[in-house]
Formats: sequence, structure tokens, C-alpha cells
Amino acid sequence: MLFKKRNTAIKMEYILHKTRKEGLLMSLTQTINNYDEFAWMYNQKFAGFSKGILPIIQKHLLNQISKSTPILDLCCGTGQLAKSLSMRGYQVIGIDLSNEMIKYAKQNAPEVKFFVEDARFFSFPPSTFTGVISVFDSLNHIISLEELKQVFQNVFSCLAKNGRFIFDINTEAIYQQHKGSFHIIKPDHVCIKSVEYQPETRLAHYQITLFLMTEETWHRSDIPLCQRSYDVNEVIQLLEEVGFQEILEIDTNEFGIPPSLGKSFFSAVKP
Repeated sequence: MLFKKRNTAIKMEYILHKTRKEGLLMSLTQTINNYDEFAWMYNQKFAGFSKGILPIIQKHLLNQISKSTPILDLCCGTGQLAKSLSMRGYQVIGIDLSNEMIKYAKQNAPEVKFFVEDARFFSFPPSTFTGVISVFDSLNHIISLEELKQVFQNVFSCLAKNGRFIFDINTEAIYQQHKGSFHIIKPDHVCIKSVEYQPETRLAHYQITLFLMTEETWHRSDIPLCQRSYDVNEVIQLLEEVGFQEILEIDTNEFGIPPSLGKSFFSAVKP
């Protein structure tokens, strides 16, 4: 098992080196983070985060905007957060890189418009949204500062004046705490997830092995994923370079999320 984990990490490092060398970094996120095979499990087991973070979004975004103005759910996954916002009367558009994620999102929230789009390259007309949200580690899948800045630029471009951007980022602390493996075992599915964090590259390599029972036959998928940790100060610097103001690292203690966890939430305003 250890040999397999090391091989996965080596393979991802090779892809990273090769794409940088050939000038193909733009395709790297999709190359090593293909969520299509993981979409079913994500939809079943990992999408309940939205209930826990709604109070943060309520205080730092929803209380400042009208329900008649649209919100973008960036990297929307399988649509549970978009559904919650829609049920509260807000106009929501969701985008995600994974076709399968969007398929489930359309089933979960048929009243919301969803599109398959890449966070690094999406565009909407200027002033389309009064709020943009991107949560649940989504931006940690962007594994270079250059591309993260491009995401911030895309958000800035589509926000209206005084529009707000709310997002979270995992810092190194969360990966240091969650190294190792865990599993889910059910009669019709098994999920084994292991994480190896490399401080020198700041990359967290995930290896997910998924077994699904369909028509009395077990089907196996081996899914490598990769995230990068970011430092709070470099995130703030990128936001400032793009043009955001009123940048705030949100105090999450009042929402039951201790800073020691290593997940930072941010609010930023387009002037």
C-alpha cells in the first residue's frame, strides 16, 4: 500500500514537472483532479458541508445583498449549497469543471442553472453577480499561485461594484492533521481514502479507491486527486493585486470552526 501511495505521488510530481516544462500548466488541474469518477461518492457522502457554512455566508454575504440579484457558486460540486440558497429565494448560477458533478447538481437543484466551466478560464459579462461563493476546499485544487490569481481575476471581472467574494482555503495545518487514511464500508459501496502531504511542494496527494456494487457486480475505480496548501498572507496579497478591497479573514470561532483546524474563510469586496 505504501509503495502504491509513493508511486501515485511520484506520478503526480512527474505530471507537474512535465506540464510546467512544456507550458501546459493550464491543463494540469483537470489532468490530476478528475472528479467525474468520484462524483457519485461525493454526492452521497461529502456534500453535507453546506449546512455548516450557511451561517458564515448569511452573515458575510446574504445580509448585504438583495434576493433579486444573482449569486455565482464557483466550483459548485453536486449543487447542495446552490439548492440551499435557491430555497431561500436567491438567484443562483453554479459552475464546476466536472461533467458528472454538474449532472448530479442538476438533479439535486433543478431550479438552478448549472454549467460545466473551468474556474481558471470562465467569464461572464461585467457586473453579472453581486456575490460569488467558492467553498469546501475548491480553490485548493488550483495548484499554482499564477492560476489562483487568474481565478481571482475572473471573479473580480464578473462582480458588480460593491459585490462580495466569499471563499475558503485550506492552509498547511489541515493537511498536517489529516494525513493517513480512512474508509467507508457499506453493503453496496466501499471507499478508501488516503492522504500524503509533502511540505516541500505544499501538495497533498489523495488516493481514493472506490468499489460500487451495480447489478450484483463490484466495480472498482482508483482516483488520484491533488490539492495545494496556501498561506493566508499570500492569498490576501493576490486579492489585493487583482483589485479587491475590504479583505477580511473571517473569524470562524463564532461558527464553531476553530482556526487551529487550518481552514480559513475570506471575504473581499470589489470597489
